[in-house]
Amino acid sequence: MEGLAKRSFWNTFWSFLDQVFTKCNAFVIGIILARLLTPDDFGMIGMLMVFISLSDVFVESGVSNALVRKLDRDELDCSTAFVVNLLLSVSAYGVLFVSSPYIADFYGEPLLTDLIKVIGINILFYALCIVPNALIIAKFKVKFQTRVNVCANVSAGVLAIFLAYCGAGVWALAAQSIMTNVVKTVGYWICAKYIPSFKVSRKSLSYFCSYGSKSLAVGLLGSLFNNIYNLLIGKFFSKYELGLFARASQFGQVPTSIVMSTFQKVSIATFSELQNEKDKLVLVYRKYIHCISFFMFPLLLAMSALAKPMILVLLTEKWIECVPMLRIVCVGLAFSPLGIINICLLQSMNKMSYLLRLEILKKIVYALIIMVSFPMGLIAMVLGAAVYNILGTLMNLSCSKKFLGYSYFSQICDFGKYFVAAAVSGATTIMLLPMVNSLYIQLLCGLFVFAGCYILICFVLKFEAISYIKNLRGKVL
Repeated sequence: MEGLAKRSFWNTFWSFLDQVFTKCNAFVIGIILARLLTPDDFGMIGMLMVFISLSDVFVESGVSNALVRKLDRDELDCSTAFVVNLLLSVSAYGVLFVSSPYIADFYGEPLLTDLIKVIGINILFYALCIVPNALIIAKFKVKFQTRVNVCANVSAGVLAIFLAYCGAGVWALAAQSIMTNVVKTVGYWICAKYIPSFKVSRKSLSYFCSYGSKSLAVGLLGSLFNNIYNLLIGKFFSKYELGLFARASQFGQVPTSIVMSTFQKVSIATFSELQNEKDKLVLVYRKYIHCISFFMFPLLLAMSALAKPMILVLLTEKWIECVPMLRIVCVGLAFSPLGIINICLLQSMNKMSYLLRLEILKKIVYALIIMVSFPMGLIAMVLGAAVYNILGTLMNLSCSKKFLGYSYFSQICDFGKYFVAAAVSGATTIMLLPMVNSLYIQLLCGLFVFAGCYILICFVLKFEAISYIKNLRGKVL
């Protein structure tokens, strides 16, 4: 148990470092690009995301998680997965290529025809990464993955800034995405030291189909609804408004994706090793809930409280209209990682049938929220998405309740205290902001006030995450 804790800690640390470098780099690059480009440029990319995301999910088909949780995986399993992913990626890109004129007609944007053909190339590189990436995660070699991702994002960001400065417009964003995936593909193959034999096993194929069919259905549902706003706003509003929404979402997703990606990568591997030891799994899982809540709620609620000075300082006045969207988005996203960790639990325990039923039920709720909010305008839709994020997380709590005996009341008490502490810190920050005139001082002082208030509450009330982190540090250092 201690050996697993040590491996889990260091891989969580390297995964966190990876995400911090990756997302902070993307954040800085995004700020520079937002100053050089327009909301319309970002809106054009947003229009395509639903199609690219659905293709990625179709290509991956749950293979990555299936490999990670298969403790007796062999070379034949990996080769089968690689061949399947490669064939699916070629098929998906072919469909996108042929469909590109119709997608452009749907949005009324002729440029999308060529844009989707170029950006769609990412699907092929994504397929090449799946098996090497799964092996890196399964073998707890996240440290190597961190180095590759840093190189990929820095080099792609520099290229995008250069092209945007030269007046390339939306093509700078397209080049950035392709460059990122090219470098990742090369790096992952070097790190994993994987050479496919191109052999296919019926037994392996049967295993991937059994696991992947349900995972694929869950992934397609999730991807469709995660990007449904891009589709609706791009079609029924304007690319300018979609650009504003995309920028608000990207800002809010920086801390969310850091925490989610950090814990998601390592948690599946960790939970898989403990899938037959329920008592230990409950203990580890509960610590994950405390630690995720400790980091997630203050990051998102601080961003919500400081949305206006942050947007004005970093992006200038031309992005001011996305401030109310950012405030709402951040509150909803604060709950997302808690829902994701429940999904990781089901994936590691191979409870995909239950996960599929749960996702269908959640998407019915989401569809109802969209139907009610859509006629009321864009802000109402953004508010509806935030409400869904919270409701979806509460629905996901049923996973750990059913399979671990971790009651709803215990779960809400465990993460609720961190939310209340962050909310109090955010309210205090908002009340103090009008006392300062300078936007820069508002942003700086607001961060210090929020952080000081939150940390004080956590230490005074002796929240469990503090002791977990201290104890874990003593075990691994």
